[in-house]
Amino acid sequence: MIRTHILDCHLPRSEADALNRESGRVYTDVLVWHYASIGAPATGSHKALPKS
Repeated sequence: MIRTHILDCHLPRSEADALNRESGRVYTDVLVWHYASIGAPATGSHKALPKS
């Protein structure tokens, strides 16, 4: 489960956007690494596919 929180931000919009882009890049890199390492979950299942 992914939880999100909304917090007041006092940074300039351009700086906040840059931080959000970097956060998204890191999140995507982790997902790619995770699925490359253990395989994608089966449809409708939270468990990883067995390695062949």
